[in-house]
Amino acid sequence: CALPICRFAFSAAEEIRVRGRGRPLAIHRLSQAFAAPSPLPTGNKALVGRDAEYAELVERLGSGQGGLIILEGEPGAGKSRLLWALREAAEASQHPKIEAAAHVIERATPYYIFRSLLQQMLREPGEREQPDSFLLRTRLHEALAGTGLAEKAALVEDVMPFGIQSTDLAAQIRGAARQAGIEDIVTVLAARKTADRTQLILLDDLHWIDALSADLLLALSRRLPQLLIVATSRPLDMAEAVHAARVMQRASRRIPVTRIDANGTGQIILDILNAESVPRRLAEFVFRQSEGLPIHIEQLVLSLQEHGLIEVRDGKCLIHASDLTTAAVPRRLRDLVVERIDALGQVDQLVAKVASVIGRVFEMVALQAIYPMPTEAFSLAASVGRLARAGILESAPSRDGATHAFRHVIIQEATYDLMSYAQRRSIHHRLVGEIERRHADALEPHYSELAHHCEHAGEAPKEIGRAHV
Repeated sequence: CALPICRFAFSAAEEIRVRGRGRPLAIHRLSQAFAAPSPLPTGNKALVGRDAEYAELVERLGSGQGGLIILEGEPGAGKSRLLWALREAAEASQHPKIEAAAHVIERATPYYIFRSLLQQMLREPGEREQPDSFLLRTRLHEALAGTGLAEKAALVEDVMPFGIQSTDLAAQIRGAARQAGIEDIVTVLAARKTADRTQLILLDDLHWIDALSADLLLALSRRLPQLLIVATSRPLDMAEAVHAARVMQRASRRIPVTRIDANGTGQIILDILNAESVPRRLAEFVFRQSEGLPIHIEQLVLSLQEHGLIEVRDGKCLIHASDLTTAAVPRRLRDLVVERIDALGQVDQLVAKVASVIGRVFEMVALQAIYPMPTEAFSLAASVGRLARAGILESAPSRDGATHAFRHVIIQEATYDLMSYAQRRSIHHRLVGEIERRHADALEPHYSELAHHCEHAGEAPKEIGRAHV
């Protein structure tokens, strides 16, 4: 094969006699070679079928029109991709931005999303390294100087421990007054960033927001009308997502992120295959099977390619099946993901499974620390690279180091479910130890994470309580 990496198809086994060997040897003859799948498109690809939504968001950002905007759609519809595109637009136009994500295991953690946002508010433009606690404290005191809030600075310890010594005044503030003081401080910090240009807050997975984060987010939106807040959310279960519902009720605009039409499906296929043209019957088949859900389109096309049913040659997509509807490819999205994971090499399967225990987003240092077999960092990095090319993982924006993510939580959950209970329990146990080791000096912000992994490791809750509460 002329390409550096190829896929091959072989004949059924046949036996031959080899001199010096008593038993026949089974061989397979090469029958066909296919080009390897192209690397999956990442954030630099144009949005498909989202022109109107993207244009509205960019217009708001460029005109200085703030507001609270919710991108609402089912899992896999492309909400996070639209948020990523707005992030890129903000970077290109040099608008200040900060970003965070709510998390399912942190739904009861007070001010969870503001842990990250607060630190970003105290960063300088272009600063790549995470400032230490001393520098963050210094910047906080400088920002509050002359505002009448300096004596209350220790209130932010309720959000994120910076090591600020409490004053007599701060220690006496309780209840609603304490919450109001935190609101005043965060508003001052956010207002500094909006002096010259519209500041953008990007928030993923609003449906998991905690109560105090929801209150503070609404306060910022009310007190800083020039602030543009754009959040993604699934359709809400009102009984389970009461805090997200409060935010959505006060949104200035709710933008539905719906499924892609047939034309958009064809364009997504072109992007995935890096092809110049796609047969109509392929586009129609994929649209019917996926019903226009972008994550389903992607996984189905990659599966067809891996099965050798489609191939790109000289920019054209060729179909190697007379009838795609009879092809041995799973129809359901979750089944597609499971089959694709099962087809990976053993090492890549294990890497994906271990990563899925950490969560949708993970750092390489954590992956290596809990990996159950001795291995070099470069070997893990190579496996992560292969998983990214296979459309299982992708690079994730990170302010603090090399971070990777599953392309969608659906893929992460399906990968996790492939492990036995014993496998999960062992890796969760290793992760508990790693969290305790890495954050020994400031463990409190990780209590919910520890409790989650202890529960799945089969460890008694009292072990967290005894050591950390």
